[in-house]
Amino acid sequence: MRIAAVLSGDEKLKYAFTDLGGDVHSLTAIAIFSPDMDVLEFMELKEKQPYKGQRAIAKNTNFRFLFGGSAWSFAEEILKKEWTKEFCLNFLDEAGLSLDSLDPFMTAAEFLRSAFFTSYPKLAIWHEKCHKIAKQNGMIRSIYGARRLLPRLLYIGKDTEKKVVIEDQNISKNTTVQNFESVVIMRGMREFHKFVKENGYKSKIFGMIHDAVEFYIEKEEKEFIVPKILEIFQRLFDEYDGVIMVFELEISDTSEGEVWGFGRKVA
Repeated sequence: MRIAAVLSGDEKLKYAFTDLGGDVHSLTAIAIFSPDMDVLEFMELKEKQPYKGQRAIAKNTNFRFLFGGSAWSFAEEILKKEWTKEFCLNFLDEAGLSLDSLDPFMTAAEFLRSAFFTSYPKLAIWHEKCHKIAKQNGMIRSIYGARRLLPRLLYIGKDTEKKVVIEDQNISKNTTVQNFESVVIMRGMREFHKFVKENGYKSKIFGMIHDAVEFYIEKEEKEFIVPKILEIFQRLFDEYDGVIMVFELEISDTSEGEVWGFGRKVA
């Protein structure tokens, strides 16, 4: 979501990360349930009901629509599985929506999607921009220059399956985000390797799995190396537009039988 905030340029979404500690779920919950409520007041109450439940709905809304999910898929794959019909009707009633719909879950999903894009309007503009560029050129290019070829979009016709178009449109958005993430990680890895080599430390990077980097940290270097890792990987570059790329860090002590992936969170 941080990367989408940067690439879309949406001021409100960036505000969640620059001023609210990344609590975009609370920001979305306010947009859906309490447009006149102060965001800081909501954040203070977010562990209490009804705000906790509202924030949970907002979380699902954020992750489903961030990259352009449809109201239909949200209704079918999320709401109908997690909500009872009674809960859905109560939600519609509180939102001032019609209770006479043949599919109240679809009505709720359409409302949530509309509230999301009304709150973060530049996200929708970014989505359409990616779609347009990919269709015109049969490819999409990230801000760092990486290309993803999407030739099927050059030849969309009346017989083209809608599923094919949607799939390639989603790829056009995801590619720019994935390459951005890769660059953030890889230049952090390069800088860390340079740092330990120049300073004679024994700690090192030994692998990478998807968006996770694995380090071997010497015990006697731990107190200095751990904060240095965060310092290096969370550097702020101009193209981030003030949004810090936050990394989570866990440590496993092999001498105590701990293994990678089940460590203690330190940041």
